[in-house]
Amino acid sequence: MNSSPDNQHPDHKPWLIFVCMLAGLVHGGYFLIHDDPQLEPDEIEYIQLSRYLADNATLALPSGEVAKRMPLYPALMSLIYRTQPADVWPNAVMALQSFIAWCSTIMIALVAYRSADGRAGGLAGIITALYVPFAYLQMSFLTETLLIFLFSASLLLYVTFGLKPNSSIRRPAALLGVSFLLGLAILTRANALLLLPPFVVDTVFRSGSVTQRTSRVAFLVIPALACASVWAARNHREVGAFTLSTVGGLNFYLGHNPDYAADPGLDRLDYGIADRLRTERNLTERQTDKFLFDRGFDFIRNHPGETILNSFKKISAWFSPRVPVYGPTVPMLILVVLAAAGWSRWRDGALIDRRLALFRIAVVGAPLLAVFWLFQTLSYLNRHLDSVPLPFTSPLYVLSIGVPALLFLRSRLRIKGLLIGLVAGQLVVAIAFIPLSRLRWTVDGLLIIAIAIGVSNLCRWLQESPSRPT
Repeated sequence: MNSSPDNQHPDHKPWLIFVCMLAGLVHGGYFLIHDDPQLEPDEIEYIQLSRYLADNATLALPSGEVAKRMPLYPALMSLIYRTQPADVWPNAVMALQSFIAWCSTIMIALVAYRSADGRAGGLAGIITALYVPFAYLQMSFLTETLLIFLFSASLLLYVTFGLKPNSSIRRPAALLGVSFLLGLAILTRANALLLLPPFVVDTVFRSGSVTQRTSRVAFLVIPALACASVWAARNHREVGAFTLSTVGGLNFYLGHNPDYAADPGLDRLDYGIADRLRTERNLTERQTDKFLFDRGFDFIRNHPGETILNSFKKISAWFSPRVPVYGPTVPMLILVVLAAAGWSRWRDGALIDRRLALFRIAVVGAPLLAVFWLFQTLSYLNRHLDSVPLPFTSPLYVLSIGVPALLFLRSRLRIKGLLIGLVAGQLVVAIAFIPLSRLRWTVDGLLIIAIAIGVSNLCRWLQESPSRPT
């Protein structure tokens, strides 16, 4: 059975329309009913940055730091702040982020569709639309919603046009676009710089002459590094260091100090240590950053064994769900899709052996999981009478199913190495600095894509005619 999306073009519109409507309902509904949470320290700083930029035309915190945060997100918030009344400005930011989150959901679904078929696209879109970390981020003054949007756009552009034949003019144009989007992502969060190498490695290993591969690498690298270099040059002028951010030392020290082992989940981070150092020791922004880097390196040199042990704790913390579990929505959806795919074959009596066993598991398991989900929902309602839970998809199931699905991914576009490299790059950041869940949330969409492709492959296997012994 040919699974090429190009051959399924007439059939893919219904699933795409459904995903667009569901994502609009969820993201829009969450925007309307969500209560204002208590602001995190990072959110407060982004708000201060955007307001100071709007009022003084200078990207700086009121306390004086000029290179602590990347510029794109506060610049966007500042633009909204200048064009909206002060009392509606926060809602305007959240409304824009809700729309951006909707766009990201659609793009993640389209990546799955381009990599497999409409079934994969629909499943990826449903899971992403209901994914609770994305809903949390869209209603927070944090950079990740914008970063996920830019990253998803770059990945979609790459799999749609960046893999075209070498003779196609669309390929270099697409690679330039991918690089520019990644450059904007770097200006959103510095760790996005590690999203670039997997794309470079992937395009190098694609077919083509040495000249073609070299040109593709240049198209991918130059715009992104130009964006990063412009900002680093600005920081060199302002603080005397050619760097993307002066918060790296703080994050490095927080991940390499005697107290980290007691708090691997980062529940009691001492974010205020940099501010105290600046005040108590009268250090500049650059000196504070360097001082904390030096203290982190001192700990590594003096405690190599503990550093290695902490690295494993960071990996465990990074892959641990940090939001409530909302029920087995993901496995329930998977079983429903498998049951639907095998239904007609079962009625024709064409399912035998392992295919029949998988179909029976899906048919029996789907309603059982639905009952379990209903039980969890009623239990939640008994504890929280003032709120009605949506059928969110939980990181617990996205991680437990998505990681194996990614490791055993089979895709017609051969993007397994690319997706693994993108996840691994952010894992490197978590090990080298601190394992913030928000770093992983940025690439959780890749796990959802892997799940959707894997389920699509299983559905095609169910629908194939098995070879019978003669």
